[in-house]
Amino acid sequence: MSKICASVILAALICWAALICSAPPAVLANAITPGPEEPREVDVPSEEFSSIGSAIDALPSGSTIRLGPQRYTEAVTIVGKTLHIVGNGMDGHDATEMRSDDPAEAVITFGPGGGGSVRDMKIRNGAFGIKGKKGSGNGGDALPASVLIKQVHILHVGQGIFGSFSDLAVHDSIIRHVDWNGICAIEITGLELLNDLVADATGTGLLVFNIVESDEPIRIIGTKFQHNDWGGLAIVGSAQDVEIIDCEFWNNKLAGILLLEVGQVAVRDTEIKRVRAAKAPGFSSEIAEGLLAKSEVSEEPEECSSFVEVDNCLVHTCDRAGIHYINCDGLIQNTVSKLNKYGLVIQGPPIPLSWDRDNTFVHNAVENVFVGGGDYLPVPDGYMPLPEYPG
Repeated sequence: MSKICASVILAALICWAALICSAPPAVLANAITPGPEEPREVDVPSEEFSSIGSAIDALPSGSTIRLGPQRYTEAVTIVGKTLHIVGNGMDGHDATEMRSDDPAEAVITFGPGGGGSVRDMKIRNGAFGIKGKKGSGNGGDALPASVLIKQVHILHVGQGIFGSFSDLAVHDSIIRHVDWNGICAIEITGLELLNDLVADATGTGLLVFNIVESDEPIRIIGTKFQHNDWGGLAIVGSAQDVEIIDCEFWNNKLAGILLLEVGQVAVRDTEIKRVRAAKAPGFSSEIAEGLLAKSEVSEEPEECSSFVEVDNCLVHTCDRAGIHYINCDGLIQNTVSKLNKYGLVIQGPPIPLSWDRDNTFVHNAVENVFVGGGDYLPVPDGYMPLPEYPG
């Protein structure tokens, strides 16, 4: 009986070996290679992870790190995977706070291929609250993956959110009391701000150098920009479409909205008020515009790459011009500009700008509407808002 059993086992082993030897390499690889590790949800601190950084290093892509109502003092970096860091709230006694004691570090850095989300917490101290860092290698430069910032309060940092991103979304968040720019995107393919507050920046509230071509528009919706020293919003050199909808720009210096060498921009259902005079880097004199759109003179004066639409907006109590176009095409309709020094100023070559569609330009101190030459209300050349700290 034992000989029969041994013969059966031996025959089975021979058949199994024959199958293995005859199987294609791909089949063998699939048979012996484990699948991707499943995403996990973990708490920090816990018996497994004493720090956020240790959890980031160990967890697979797609995992969630839950933080408690306490202070975490560490700077962390996410590279090559997507992780979600979720706190207990951004304000109040039960809030989660992340901070860095190193003034040269970002609290959270997303490196090449790193992405995910940061939610429900307060972030303070450090050179940057959140930083996107591009990396280089044999395959060329790589941006961080998509990043969502939601219900995060960033304060008392050098810059709130800074750097390069593929797609950056900031929703329901507060960025204020920063030493330079509130948000500064120096290389980005997609940007969305939704229901945020950006205030009390020594630099610009939102500064975008958009040098990556993309079909995705920049969307700024329902966001408030207040008390920023070098303008509420500045977009420089963007070929992407820009939508600014249902926003408020209050008590900023220099400009509420500053558009330099942009493409198609729509500003709708927005209020700009109380812009105070300031002099930015490269300017020989001060300006104080509610909305300033400026482009270089085209070789064909009747053609312009910049088209700025202003629809159903209220612009008032600006120290200089409420709305100021220089060498830009566009459309202004259903808009009120009042109680400024100048209501509407259009300068430059003869560009087919439409500005007489159900608008109201009244009670402006010097002139309600001026359309004409380029020297009437000068804007100094050479202006370039600085992404980094001055000096």
